[in-house]
Amino acid sequence: MTAAFGPRAAASDEGPVVTTCGLTKDYGGTGLFDVDLVVPRGCVYGLVGMNGAGKTTLLSLLSGLRRPDRGTVTMAVDRIRVAVCPDVPEFDGWLTAYEAVDLARSLVAPVVGREAVATALGTAGLADAADRRIGGFSRGMVQRVGLACALVGEPEVLILDEPTSALDPAGRAEILSLLAAMRGNRTVIVSSHILADVQRIADQVGILRDGRLLYQGATQTLIDTYLTPTWLLRIAGDMAPVIAAMASQHWVISVESAGSDTIRVDATSIEAGERGIPGVIARCDARQVSCEPAAADLESAFLALTGAGAGGADAMSRAQQAESSAGTARQPLGEAGIAAGLMNQDAAVSRPMSLWRLEWLRLTRTPRAIALAAVFVFYGLVEPIATKYENKLLAHVGNGVRIYLPPPTPAAGLRSYIGESSLIGLIVVVVLAAGAFAFDSRPGVATFLRTRVGNLWQIVAPRFAFYAGAASGAYLLGTIAAWYETRVLIGSLPVAGMLAGVLCGALYLTFAVAVTAAAASVVRGTLAAVGMTLAVLLALPVAGTWQALDKWLPSTLVNAPVDLVSGAHHLTHFASALAVTCAATVALLAVAVSRLSAREI
Repeated sequence: MTAAFGPRAAASDEGPVVTTCGLTKDYGGTGLFDVDLVVPRGCVYGLVGMNGAGKTTLLSLLSGLRRPDRGTVTMAVDRIRVAVCPDVPEFDGWLTAYEAVDLARSLVAPVVGREAVATALGTAGLADAADRRIGGFSRGMVQRVGLACALVGEPEVLILDEPTSALDPAGRAEILSLLAAMRGNRTVIVSSHILADVQRIADQVGILRDGRLLYQGATQTLIDTYLTPTWLLRIAGDMAPVIAAMASQHWVISVESAGSDTIRVDATSIEAGERGIPGVIARCDARQVSCEPAAADLESAFLALTGAGAGGADAMSRAQQAESSAGTARQPLGEAGIAAGLMNQDAAVSRPMSLWRLEWLRLTRTPRAIALAAVFVFYGLVEPIATKYENKLLAHVGNGVRIYLPPPTPAAGLRSYIGESSLIGLIVVVVLAAGAFAFDSRPGVATFLRTRVGNLWQIVAPRFAFYAGAASGAYLLGTIAAWYETRVLIGSLPVAGMLAGVLCGALYLTFAVAVTAAAASVVRGTLAAVGMTLAVLLALPVAGTWQALDKWLPSTLVNAPVDLVSGAHHLTHFASALAVTCAATVALLAVAVSRLSAREI
């Protein structure tokens, strides 16, 4: 895909803000084909079409979330000045509405004051819900959060996919009024199934069918071009003379009775009908009760252009009714909502959001950090006890069979802890890290992040740092617990050896987090990333059975703490494995960023 983002154009620049040339995305016969889109600056551009027509695909290509097979996308604004809101926004449920919008602000407009967050929430009708967690929101309220996130950076181009699909009629009317008021100030590209909504706000419209752009231009021009101007005349008295006189006019396409007192007249043009009908009525000396133009709306023009027919009309009607019935309770918009948002700003979080704080909150507001520490500490406390009383335990379960083991040593107590933590603890680390790195498995979250960062490293770095740090910290706590229990029950362990062992074990867990990041860049789902990571980590000890490789593999570091405290090896023995592990960690992170950057959503 070729995408050009130039410097911000002056407000007086009348050129198009978005253009595409031959834009094509082929999914094997379906998709988007040779679309030449032209979006004038400052307009509200409505994108309409039946399900599967290619609306979402086109918006994804404009957003940079997908890449075309051929063709170009050109935008006359900086990339950071384009905001995207998907049809189903997604946010972590433990974030408040304020925090989600503040995170968006920190990514696209960090120099903007935080009062912009309260303003955006008020504009979207969420002033009273700023400090509530999104996990308790209805779908309509989540959609409002997505809109607030799009507005907070004052974008020049706003791309909205079905922005009112989850709102009730009152809420939809408020959002439509908001979007209509943006005309002339920013460019809005909006898709919707509700054609009446598009007609209400859009001065430009594009119609897609089967992936091809059938029409683009002024909304009223579409209606005038593809609909025959029709009037309904109500006559008091005999209609026959009027029908005969109308039929003789060259500008009349057809005339017929539409009821006991109504005549339907189809004209060649609006002007001809407006000029000719009064004259015919006057010449016939007829008593006219009323003369009204028949409804000429976007839906009728859409059906006429696409040839959707009755089936298409029914489908569009059902979609509109379903969307009209969905939604949430009405929230205030406009100046009152903005004022309420500013008053409630202090009730929201006080610390500014960033991707680094996001990961801190992910660990501390959910059971992740506690679960991670609990696993390692549990085995650190239990395993030395099991080692100490192993003979007695075997005597109880041996059914009369006497089993004798050598007296426990401090190294044996540590070995027991290392064995469990390197299995169960490692699985917990991988599962938690995979949940963080597999953000592409949630399209709404992926859209929020990917359309607001310039480099995927901005997303990967804090997640890697926090999960590697959390894993290392949990390992350290578990090791301290194991050291204390072993010292009390069995005997002391050398402090220098313990510290060197912690270094080796923590580095191995850091490597495991990097493997997880790389796996998440290959597969999308959390479980798939977990499976791939564990397969790689389990394959390393198998490869280590080849003596020539053993000292070079990261898996060698797993048992390093035992070897170091027992005096079997010194830290220099593991220098090769340490170097390879560090290099492999960096390489895996580079692979993760590269592959994630190339992935389409």
